[in-house]
Amino acid sequence: KLDAEQAAHDAEFLRREIDKLGHVNLDAIDEETQLATRNDELIAQVADIDAAVAQLTQLIERLNTASVSRFKQVFETITENFSGKDGMFRRLFGGGQAQIRLIPDAETGEVDWLESGVEVMAKPPGKEPRSISQLSGGEKTMTAVALLMAIFQSKPSPFCILDEVDAALDESNVERFNGVVRKFLDRCHFIVITHNKRTMQHADQLYGVTMQERGVSKRVTVKLEDIGDHGQIKHAPATGAPAEVLPPPPVASESVPAAPDTKPASPKRSLRKQLAEMRTASSPVAMSSNGDAGAHQN
Repeated sequence: KLDAEQAAHDAEFLRREIDKLGHVNLDAIDEETQLATRNDELIAQVADIDAAVAQLTQLIERLNTASVSRFKQVFETITENFSGKDGMFRRLFGGGQAQIRLIPDAETGEVDWLESGVEVMAKPPGKEPRSISQLSGGEKTMTAVALLMAIFQSKPSPFCILDEVDAALDESNVERFNGVVRKFLDRCHFIVITHNKRTMQHADQLYGVTMQERGVSKRVTVKLEDIGDHGQIKHAPATGAPAEVLPPPPVASESVPAAPDTKPASPKRSLRKQLAEMRTASSPVAMSSNGDAGAHQN
């Protein structure tokens, strides 16, 4: 027997549940198809990314292997050029010993050719082996120059700029430094910023910077091969004949008074005075290599 009250209650309950469902989406089937297509595309993209990750991992491993091999080869070559029996360190110091080594990991104690740091140990003649950070200023300079030249021996560079490298060197070490630089002129051009007279004497061309007016810098240049033994300028004829050496200007004697604008010639005038004359003269002024400040280029 049908219970009317119970049936009405059930019908009301079902009506409320249907209202909760909201309006029927007639496009749900099309949206489901689009979402399925999009899901397939994302799956394909994920597969491509996984394949790219695998290829990159293999490439990184190959690069690491090649990098370790090349770095090890170059490192051993530089070490031999730097600390070998005829290495640059012994040439510059006239003896002694040096070593380049990789710093092992503090935890594992192993050396990583791609991540470990580099330490330079040096033993100048008559001293104990020590790190480069414990050497004096001149010894640091000579060790750094030796390492630089050892690197140039394995892979030369077209140009090299040295900024007052010889500032902390004594005269004997300056001569060794200039001698080593001279030996590398067949493979590299050196631009040396210096105030050392001995270094200037080894230069092929000098560049000086003066301040004719306050706040205005001016550059002057001289080629040392154009300077005679007594500071006179060599002028080459236009026809290509051998250079003609002009004698220095005569010195006024005691019996004949000199003209007011004539100055006695001095074969060893300082570079500072010659630069001052060059600024005011209309033609090049003779310059010698006995200067006290400037820069030179080999």
